[in-house]
Amino acid sequence: LVFNFAEKFMEQGVKKKVARLEARVDWLFPRIRPEEQLIEIAAHGKESREVLQGLAEKIGEKMQESLIQVTQSIQSGLEQSLEKIMAPAINKLVDETSEGNQKALEDLIGKFMESFGHQGAQQRQAMDSASAKVNESIADMSTAMQAMVNRLDSTQTSMVQQQSQFTDQLEQKLASLVAGMEAQSQKVAQATQGQLEQLSQSFSERDTKVQAAELERNKLISEQSEAVKTTTEALVSEVQKTYGQQTETVAELLSQSRELYKQVHLSMDASDKASTGMLEAAKELKGTANTMNVFATQIRDAGNQLSGSVEKAASTTAGLAKQNQETADRLNTLRDELNGSVTQFNSLADKIQQMFDQSASVFDELRRQQNEYLTDQKSNVDNLSDKVAVLLSDYAEQANAQTSEHLKAWSEGTTKYAAQMNEAYKQLASIVESIEDAAAGVR
Repeated sequence: LVFNFAEKFMEQGVKKKVARLEARVDWLFPRIRPEEQLIEIAAHGKESREVLQGLAEKIGEKMQESLIQVTQSIQSGLEQSLEKIMAPAINKLVDETSEGNQKALEDLIGKFMESFGHQGAQQRQAMDSASAKVNESIADMSTAMQAMVNRLDSTQTSMVQQQSQFTDQLEQKLASLVAGMEAQSQKVAQATQGQLEQLSQSFSERDTKVQAAELERNKLISEQSEAVKTTTEALVSEVQKTYGQQTETVAELLSQSRELYKQVHLSMDASDKASTGMLEAAKELKGTANTMNVFATQIRDAGNQLSGSVEKAASTTAGLAKQNQETADRLNTLRDELNGSVTQFNSLADKIQQMFDQSASVFDELRRQQNEYLTDQKSNVDNLSDKVAVLLSDYAEQANAQTSEHLKAWSEGTTKYAAQMNEAYKQLASIVESIEDAAAGVR
């Protein structure tokens, strides 16, 4: 009982204190009734619904703005990445490719120019050596031809001089021979005329016979003199006309000299016959024998002188013929030398032709090598172009693949972000609906 009493007493004391605390709390915080709370909850629900609607609108606007911003940022990021990463990489690749192509082309062109310059240098050296050889050959040929022309000029000059001297000597000797023969004929005629005049006084009965013999002898002498003169003049004119035919002219001159010598011998024979007739006629008269002997001696002396002159002329002609023969030999020698020079010139022409043929073969070989080199370079350029095209195609495929991957990743990220935002919006919408349902249930 005591315990119950004490418990009740303490319970009442606690209740009093709780009541005083409630009163104080109520005084501090006025107590709200359930109806008022429901009204306030409804008002707050309406306000919260309005706020949620505004918030949903704001969230939608913000989501749209954020989507636009995200799209713009992704687009700008992609553009920046393409501009900052892909564009420099592509430009670098293009530059490297163009530089590689340009460098390869420069290397190819450099190698081609070096090889072409080397071939040109070799060709120039070959042409220089061929030109030097041709110049040397032409110089040697010019020297040989000049020497040959000089020898021909000197030989022709000496031949002209010798021919002129020969003609002058022959004319002088023939003129002296004719003058001597005419003088001897005049002397013989004068002596004969004097003797005949003397004999005519003592031998009147023999005058007719002696005159006839004398006339015949004078006629023979005149004919011989005229024949010698005519032959000499013909010989001189023949010598002057036949300058280019020296050997034949000398042969004809020798034959004419022999004929002249024969005619002189015939004249001497005729004179001997006349002397014999005169001696036979003089046998009858002793006084005329000595005179006829003297006359015959004089005739013989004149014939001997004439024969000596003719022999001298023949010997002179033989000497001239010998000189002409020597000149002909020298001409033959010069002709042989000229033939040798012509042979050398032909051999030189053959060598020059061979050099031209070799130069043509060198040009053909150089052309063939250049064509082969150009073909190789063209094939190298084609191969390089194919490789560059393949590399560019591979790079384009890789760039397209990387771009597709980046766009795919961006699309997936955007899709995930949109799905998350959609889930968040749905959750917010479900929360708003639950709040509205709770508010409706409270009403």
